Amino acid sequence: MLVYNQKIKNCKMKTIKLLLLIFIVCGIEGLKAQDRNAIWLGGYGEPSTIWEIYDEMYGIDREMNGARVTTNVNYNDGDGISFATTNAKDLIIQKFTDPTLEINGVNNQVIPNFDPTRNMGIGHSLGGVVFRELDRRETDLANNNPQFERTISGYITVGSPNYGAGMADAAVNGNLQNVLTDGCERLAAGPISEIPVLGFVINGYTRNTLCDFLYDECLVNKLPNGQTLSDLRLAGDFMSHESIGPTNIPQGLNHFNSSLPRISIWGNENSPVHWRFASSFATDSADDLLIVNTTNQFRAGYNTFFIGNTSMSVTMATLGFFNPIAFVGVPILAHRAVQWKKGQDWFDNSESIWNALIVCQGSYTLNYHVYDNPVQNFCSGAQYGQQFFNCAAGVCSSVVLYEWASLANCISTTTYSETVNVNHPSDGFVCSYSQILNDIPQNNIYMAEGVNHQDQTDTRTGQNPSGTDVMRTIFDQIWNRGGNDFFHTD
Repeated sequence: MLVYNQKIKNCKMKTIKLLLLIFIVCGIEGLKAQDRNAIWLGGYGEPSTIWEIYDEMYGIDREMNGARVTTNVNYNDGDGISFATTNAKDLIIQKFTDPTLEINGVNNQVIPNFDPTRNMGIGHSLGGVVFRELDRRETDLANNNPQFERTISGYITVGSPNYGAGMADAAVNGNLQNVLTDGCERLAAGPISEIPVLGFVINGYTRNTLCDFLYDECLVNKLPNGQTLSDLRLAGDFMSHESIGPTNIPQGLNHFNSSLPRISIWGNENSPVHWRFASSFATDSADDLLIVNTTNQFRAGYNTFFIGNTSMSVTMATLGFFNPIAFVGVPILAHRAVQWKKGQDWFDNSESIWNALIVCQGSYTLNYHVYDNPVQNFCSGAQYGQQFFNCAAGVCSSVVLYEWASLANCISTTTYSETVNVNHPSDGFVCSYSQILNDIPQNNIYMAEGVNHQDQTDTRTGQNPSGTDVMRTIFDQIWNRGGNDFFHTD
């Protein structure tokens, strides 16, 4: 009986030790989970679910404390990015410290032992610019007060227009509307030319209605407005302002040099970048080829009508020699062919047009040198062993005399120049030079191959050359950096 009781005691002791071990492990893991706070911030117009995939994924895999505050940041306020930054900072602090805060209808989950030195920001698009502005603002405060506690201590920009967005300039200066109107006219020209008589009557009405609808509904409503749009201009005051007041100190965000750990993830979409970006936008990142395939079909249709009308006009012109009445149809058919060709050419040039709008295109002059010796054959026909030539007199000789030289000196050079336009890498909306912070180490730059601006917050569908979740691969590489690296997360 004593032995039996002793076994029961031993069993209880083992159970207690096991429970203590579990509590210790769970306690350590709980502290570990509270150590890394990730603030996921989206860009303009992005829904509350933006970053949800990776926030929840790394909340489990890496036990990060995630906070998504995108929909509570008002990018369209009259104060632009400045107001959005203030709002974002308040929301970040409240998210981790205020139990009364409600975000997207869900009560806030306060994080115990909140440590701002472990706060990491991940900002997509305009969200990355907000983190940059917050960094600049808090750097000034920290320089004046060594005890100042930052809101974030490092951040990652993802597809962010760090140095401005060319599309903002195009929208403000009117180029966007001009280009869209021109495109509408070219695409409408062919179909309208096929409508007898009425085509000339409804041409202007149909074209203007179509262009206004596309401009207002498909582009303008997708861009920030007011001060925020102005702030995003490449040459605007917010980004590039050189100086203010008598101090002559640069004030634009582009002049700010940060000391915080920072990483840039930039998207490098495949051609055609504009149609892939539009496809992802239309399908919520499910398919980046939908509009690509559709536009290819439309382009083929325009080409068919162009060839058909051209062939018929040639045929009618030939028949006209036998029956002059046939000549009547030639100008009509030729006109139709020209109108359809306008749309076909627009499809062919649309990617270059788009890249010009987002200011992601450069012009380069190539020089070609062509060398020629016009006397080589002439002197080779002479009977002398070593040939020399008087370039002025046009005489060959084997004796070197005054003004006589080797054949090599009679070679003429002609230079030809050609200017070409080259599209720079982009995510379909922001050019690479603006996505990549220019004052960070090379190993802090990660390229998302085959990923456009829309896809950067969810690449699970594998719509890229590798067929994998590119963003997860990149994030894993970042979290797995060296143990002393700020972004290292177990």
